[in-house]
Amino acid sequence: MMEGTHRAGKQITKFAYRIIEFIDYFITAANLTAFFLHLLLSFFFKNKLVIQVHALILGICILYLRHSFSQKD
Repeated sequence: MMEGTHRAGKQITKFAYRIIEFIDYFITAANLTAFFLHLLLSFFFKNKLVIQVHALILGICILYLRHSFSQKD
């Protein structure tokens, strides 16, 4: 009886790790998409405020990606 419970717990843990890994990949893809979108917008709008907002968002994306990659090691 205990072996079945232990096996089910392992399967749930594997499933949870797969969900977390999928969410991590999704967030990474969203950050990279935001980076390229804001880079594209900065070329079309030569406004100083747009470039400052782009730099802020880009910095946040880079910090998040550095943090998430350092957690994987």
